[in-house]
Amino acid sequence: MKIKLLIILGVMFIIGCNVKLYKVYQLRPNYKETIWLNGNELVKIDNESIELIINFDRISSGIAYFDLAINNYSENSILISPETFYYNIYPNTNKNNRIYAIDPAKYKYELNKRTERIYTQKKSDNTSNLVLSLFDMVETFSGKNKTEEQKRIQEEKYESRMNTYETRQIRHNSDLDRIETEKDKIEQEFLQKTTLFSKQQINGKILFPIPEEYNEINLVFELGENAIEVSFMSIDPTYQEEKRLFYTINLKDENILQGQIIKATSKKLYLKNNKTLTIIPRKKIEGILNDDEEISYKKIKSIKNGKVNFNSFTKIINL
Repeated sequence: MKIKLLIILGVMFIIGCNVKLYKVYQLRPNYKETIWLNGNELVKIDNESIELIINFDRISSGIAYFDLAINNYSENSILISPETFYYNIYPNTNKNNRIYAIDPAKYKYELNKRTERIYTQKKSDNTSNLVLSLFDMVETFSGKNKTEEQKRIQEEKYESRMNTYETRQIRHNSDLDRIETEKDKIEQEFLQKTTLFSKQQINGKILFPIPEEYNEINLVFELGENAIEVSFMSIDPTYQEEKRLFYTINLKDENILQGQIIKATSKKLYLKNNKTLTIIPRKKIEGILNDDEEISYKKIKSIKNGKVNFNSFTKIINL
């Protein structure tokens, strides 16, 4: 018995040691002009027919939560389908690499299936416990000649079985309560599939699975005939600097490009300006200008929070 217990504890320890630890990121909108409301940084994008307001909420267990509000200023109705929203990870914008939002309807369906499985297990436990209780009654009435030791063993078995049964019932009820709470959140907080009529507004949370490593994600919201894009950059949560650093890239052919450097490889530089991504071969770069100082570089050391750190640089004066 002790050996079995040690094996079970060992297996539980191994499983516990291999529980996946998700990284927690902070996402900030990749825009110069944003709106702050109750500690949240919002982006407002509008055209003649649609207004979209979005802010990053949190990342939990590998899921990114966003708050989204949509106003329909057009004369036509618009079908809002959260499951059609997606994002790309810069610089890879290939259609096959799109990551779609979690569909609230499918999520709720999966929760309903889990609920049904738990109810089925509860019924099975109740039936098994009832049958075993009947056996206990028969054994009690027929066990008048049992020794005290045999009676003690029988009582211990009964108590152990009832404790196991009660523990399983508590766990089942706890799981059911947790599922019902999650379903209430879907109904009350999540953005649902809705036909948004003219001059109407809708808001709610949208959820996206999030990768472990990325610099920037570009959310795309397909709303009727419109496709609205919003860019967010991952940053260190302890980062406090408000200034977004934009660079001017001087090319050897005397052309000039401006934007944020979001990625650098040994041969290419990825420059982002609003919705435009430009890939620049390094051999074509003459220098980089920022804060009225031009620096030429041999190798970029790192890119963090939109700021580029260089291994070495030389200031060029009196350009």
